[in-house]
Amino acid sequence: MEIDDKQKELLGRLGSSFFTVKECAVILEVDEIEFTKEMKDSSSPCYKAYYSGFYTSKLKHREGVIEVSERGSNPAQQMVEGYIKDASKP
Repeated sequence: MEIDDKQKELLGRLGSSFFTVKECAVILEVDEIEFTKEMKDSSSPCYKAYYSGFYTSKLKHREGVIEVSERGSNPAQQMVEGYIKDASKP
C-alpha cells in the first residue's frame, strides 16, 4: 500500500492521539482490510508513521508521569515502578 507524505504525517498524528487502526483507515479513506494487513508489517511506511507518532506521545506521557512522581505523587510513583518492571523484562 502506498501512502503519500501528507497521509504519513496525518497517520503519525493519529498514532500520537491513540486512534485505532480501524479509525485510521476511515480517516485516511483507505480499505480497512488492506490497511490492517499493512499495519501488521513492521517494515511498512504506514506502520512506521503510525508507531512513530504513537511512541512519541507515549514518551511525553511517561515523562509527565515521572515528573509528577518526582514531586511525590504516590499513584505516579506506582506507575513508574510498573514502567521499570516492564522495561526490566528480557
